[in-house]
Order: sequence, then structure tokens, then C-alpha cells
Amino acid sequence: MNRDRHNKKYHSWSDVHLSACQVNSTHPWEEGEVVYLTNSSESKYDDPDIKYDFLGFTYQDDGFDYPYLALLNPRPCKVLESYSGDDTLDVVIFFQPFQVPLDYQNPEVPDARVIVRYNGLPGQDFRFINKPLKADWHDPNAFRHEIHIPDESFPKLWRDLGETAEDSMAGVGQRGEA
Repeated sequence: MNRDRHNKKYHSWSDVHLSACQVNSTHPWEEGEVVYLTNSSESKYDDPDIKYDFLGFTYQDDGFDYPYLALLNPRPCKVLESYSGDDTLDVVIFFQPFQVPLDYQNPEVPDARVIVRYNGLPGQDFRFINKPLKADWHDPNAFRHEIHIPDESFPKLWRDLGETAEDSMAGVGQRGEA
């Protein structure tokens, strides 16, 4: 999937994966469009950047459901458009209120969830990752059976687990004694 990041069929999140964007501390804030999402559909704010809905994203969007990713980099993001010619993507990146730098916090809506629309994210800063507890090793139906290998496949020295190293090395390297 990560090699085929411009394939639109992968851009929607599945039950097992989500898309993530590697961001440094400044560029999405300085170069992106910052939007504050509220949990109220009432338009009681004068600030045009405070919205209930932005391009179909709302306060309840599942992009905000992974707060542990908020402490890490990469951050959850969703693809708006993909440009394979120059290997860039237009994305929205999800931020919890506590992640917003002080210069970009909006006192009108202190509990707002924030998305940053970022155009031209380099392809190498985008990847797909497993959702929490959804990787194969968490699958209760994953293949976890004993694999029986015949003892004859291994040297005799390796097969006797009850023998100590001293016992197994006795007589090795001594010529004329058996």
C-alpha cells in the first residue's frame, strides 16, 4: 500500500489501516489552512475559521479517535487529492486541542478539534499504518500452530536438550579416544 500511495482505492480508511502524515513542528501551521471544528451546528461564531463542517469533516470524525497518535509523529490524516506526477498529496491533518501551538489556539473555542488542510505534502511524508490492535499479530484467528519438524533434520548434537554442553563436547577433539 505504501508504494502505491497515489491509488485512490487505498485513501479511505479501512477496518485495519489508516493514513498518517509525518509533520514537523511548523510547516502545517504556517503553510496550511487551520480550521477549528466545534461540536455544535449553531453558527454563533464570527470567525470564519470556526466551523461545524469542513469538506465533510466534523468534530466527530474518526480522525480524532486516535489520541495516542497525537503524541507521536506521524499524525492521522486523510487524503483530499493525490498527484502522482510530482509525488505530493493534499491532506487534512487531525489535531487534538492540546496539540495546537499557542499561537494558533482560538480562545473562542478552547475545546475545538483542529484540522489543518495542507496542500503539497511530499509523498515520502505520507504512509499507511495499522490501526491499534488491528495488525495480524492481534488477530485471534491468525496461524499459531506448532510446526512439527522431524528430529532427523537436525544434527544429533542439537537434538539432545537434556545433555549439557560439557557432556556433548566430551571426546570431541581427542584423537585416539572414543
